Amino acid sequence: MTLIMAFATQLSAQSEHFTFRDIPITGTVEEFGERLKELGYTPTGIPTQYKGKFIGEDCILSVSSSEYTGLVYYVAVQFETTNSWISLKSNYSAIQELCTSKYGKPLLSLRSFDSPYYEGDGYEISAIKLGKCTYADIWEVDNGKIRMGIPQNCSIILFYADKINEDLHEQAKRESAESEI
Repeated sequence: MTLIMAFATQLSAQSEHFTFRDIPITGTVEEFGERLKELGYTPTGIPTQYKGKFIGEDCILSVSSSEYTGLVYYVAVQFETTNSWISLKSNYSAIQELCTSKYGKPLLSLRSFDSPYYEGDGYEISAIKLGKCTYADIWEVDNGKIRMGIPQNCSIILFYADKINEDLHEQAKRESAESEI
């Protein structure tokens, strides 16, 4: 009986969409955007972008839907850029700790600088802008993934991806490619 209950619980967890701020990551961009507006996010003028606060910090949210299914499958949170390595690293560590507290130990954690750069040389921001730095973490949960990193614009970005809709997107993309062959 316990095995059956565990299996049923697992199936139930996999049939629920991953959430961003308690909003299921699904539906159309317009539907998801309406839910974001209810939380106080405001449109930026670009149909898939909203500005507001996340974990107390100014950010831009980008909502992405599949060109194949029309369903939202991930939300990106991009924080403001900075030219201070100390500030960027400190903020990254704080957000990484929050994610680890909620989602557990990251599945993958990368920290590296490509030669001739290294952490502590005083040129970390230059390394980031030149694509010579990798700072990334990935968490995986039953119904989604969280990816975090530092892109070349010296900000912090978080991606919240729904497993169900991402799988549907990949399946539809594959089927579309196969139909062309």
